[in-house]
Amino acid sequence: MKFCTTALGFSSLSIRALAGRTCQTSGGSPTADDANWVEAYWHTANLNGNVYQNNPTGCSTLNTFGTASINFCGPQGSSQPVSVVSAHLVEILLNCESNGRIGGRNQWDSYHADVFHS
Repeated sequence: MKFCTTALGFSSLSIRALAGRTCQTSGGSPTADDANWVEAYWHTANLNGNVYQNNPTGCSTLNTFGTASINFCGPQGSSQPVSVVSAHLVEILLNCESNGRIGGRNQWDSYHADVFHS
């Protein structure tokens, strides 16, 4: 079951940027199914509230499912509404699929969200 996918035809490595989004999809990227599920599970479990980034390295892994993980990155001690982080992750899911795989980063202000191989 897919929640947010769009079939796109690209070469085996797709790197595109638009409005803060950078697609980084290759054969080593997570499967599209796992990427969609990891965001859906995380978002459903955290419908309201904020996402906090307390990791000194600048990124916190929000969830992992199968081959996919999602990150929220920003200044230590910062936060963003779940709805905002989810919207940026969904932007990757909708626009960065290639050959059944999805990977990428979406940047806004001093933050970014990533979909990557777990």
